[in-house]
Amino acid sequence: PTTRREHLNIISKVTPGRDFNLQLNAQGHVITHIENQGYEFGTSKSAVPLGEWTFVATTFKDREWKIYLNGQLDATQRVQKNPVWTGTLLTVGNLYPQAGEAFVGSLDDVRIYRKALSPAQIKTVMGS
Repeated sequence: PTTRREHLNIISKVTPGRDFNLQLNAQGHVITHIENQGYEFGTSKSAVPLGEWTFVATTFKDREWKIYLNGQLDATQRVQKNPVWTGTLLTVGNLYPQAGEAFVGSLDDVRIYRKALSPAQIKTVMGS
């Protein structure tokens, strides 16, 4: 990112609910959250530096978020519920058009996988 503010969305699956969001908060921490009759969050311990490329990956498996920064596990957070997956709009760089939650900076090589990647697979993807 080139600036800090709340809700710098990287990727989201929304409408009608917020099934999944991956974003940065005003302190530069990676935030993952789902909504299923209330929000459940995962937050990175480390902040993403301004003006530097940072490899960000997150996995969700068995109700557990894992957040990786530059290939290293940074945070793990268990949640009580699974996403409901009712959202119909998948967006990169914003929550949805005109949401006012656009990512400020550049995004590159955004990927979604059908399964949670292992730590070794995440390091391989980071190097590709």
